Amino acid sequence: MKGKRNSIDEKPLRSSGPDFDRFINSTIWYDISNLVKDRQELLQQEFITATDMDSIRNIQGQMKAWKEVLGIPTYLKQHAHIEANNNKIDDDDR
Repeated sequence: MKGKRNSIDEKPLRSSGPDFDRFINSTIWYDISNLVKDRQELLQQEFITATDMDSIRNIQGQMKAWKEVLGIPTYLKQHAHIEANNNKIDDDDR
């Protein structure tokens, strides 16, 4: 029995092409990116009011981590391209 499917084809997102672009333009990624941006704004407010170095370092680490989440699509697309080239090279060697 096949499971319930969502609006995005259940293919690896690391694939390049139309499936990946559909994900980036989907409401799912739009909602995720807006949530991350909202979280970053909250952390900026906390950063402004922080008084001790431990809190400041903690907030800085969280801000960096959330910023990296926004870079996931670029990372996935970059590595999909690298994998596609490696697979092509492997196929050519056979």
